[in-house]
Amino acid sequence: MRTPSLLLSGLLLAGLTILTPTASAQPVRFLPNTTGHIAPGFRPNPPLGAISSYNAAAFSAANAAAAAFYNTHPLFYPGTIGFVPPLAMTPPVVVPTPLGPTITSVPYAPAFNSLSSYPSPGAGTGYPGYFPPYYPGLYYNPPYGAAMTGLANLTEAQGQYLNDWQRARLLNQQVEQAKIETRRQLREAYRRESTMIPTLEEIRQKERDQSLARARKQPPVTEILSGRSLNDLLAHASAMQAQGVKGPSINLDDEVLRKINVGARGRGGNIGMLKNEGKLDWPLVLRGSAYEKPRTRFEMHAPEAIKQAEFNNRVDGSRIKEMLEDLQVMRATLDASVATTPPQQFMAASRYLNFLDDAMTALQDPNVSNFFTRKWAAQGKTVGELVEYFRKNGLHFVAATPGDEAAYHAMYNALLAYDMGTTQLATKP
Repeated sequence: MRTPSLLLSGLLLAGLTILTPTASAQPVRFLPNTTGHIAPGFRPNPPLGAISSYNAAAFSAANAAAAAFYNTHPLFYPGTIGFVPPLAMTPPVVVPTPLGPTITSVPYAPAFNSLSSYPSPGAGTGYPGYFPPYYPGLYYNPPYGAAMTGLANLTEAQGQYLNDWQRARLLNQQVEQAKIETRRQLREAYRRESTMIPTLEEIRQKERDQSLARARKQPPVTEILSGRSLNDLLAHASAMQAQGVKGPSINLDDEVLRKINVGARGRGGNIGMLKNEGKLDWPLVLRGSAYEKPRTRFEMHAPEAIKQAEFNNRVDGSRIKEMLEDLQVMRATLDASVATTPPQQFMAASRYLNFLDDAMTALQDPNVSNFFTRKWAAQGKTVGELVEYFRKNGLHFVAATPGDEAAYHAMYNALLAYDMGTTQLATKP
């Protein structure tokens, strides 16, 4: 549509140049003929000055050229959308005024063919207050108006672009601020969650409290015979003594103390099976002829190993090796007879061999003589003295060997009574 517009502009400018008498003359505005409608862009410039005719022939030639153009391009008209102009145009009559040339007749509206026939302001069928009356629906934008409109649109678009750019920069900064805020909230959430996670010491203390509560309320027999419940009560009593709180005086029987097995903290082994000078009371299954050779040899080495441990603080390596081999042979023989051995007898023999393994571990301790010199033994006339001795020497209870079960139950009852008395004394105001 740009080429027809330029062609029409050229034709109009050519006709108007012929009509213009001087360089200061203004171009004549004209509109195609309409049927009873005046384009709102057209306004005559009153008051009318002295009438001076223009070269009507030249204007008619330009007007005819424009009409010919509209005849060949009926759908084109600058400044309108979908408007089809008429096929005939008639030249207006123009007179000069101080403000420029003014049209004295209006050939574009048959109802008002001259200025004299225009209705007074506010009259006619158009909107009141306009002269000539305003007829909506049509708009004419002259070339220079279109240029100014385009420049205004360009300026507005440039301003809108700059606003959008700054708005995008602001939005980007808001995104970065949101990222920083998110990281801050994550750190705060981590700190809050960290305060709710118990420390390792808190977990250990909770486990000790749970174990103590379990030991105080009729623990399983296996936990008493394994020494676990005794050690839980012992740990609490030792802690109370370290704080200067001592419980009631509860006497201990020497026979009970003799059957209690003791070990050093951080060390393995249980010398309980060999504490009776190496004399062993084998279970029924291990007394069989299939176990006679390794059993006899083990019984021969045991007293000698105890003497070496007590006086030399060490046992000969070859003797330890032979004793371990004997235990391996007896275990292999027992495992081979699992299908023909009653379950209860099989379990008793297996537990007995496990205790002998623990005794062999104790014989290999660098301070093995302490087991036989009774430095690592349960000592004390009362529970308070026993607790103090264990605390000073770093001792703890180990599992009861066969025949020591009654002594462990007696020791548990004594420790429980002492713990209850200590707790009552500690809670007194």
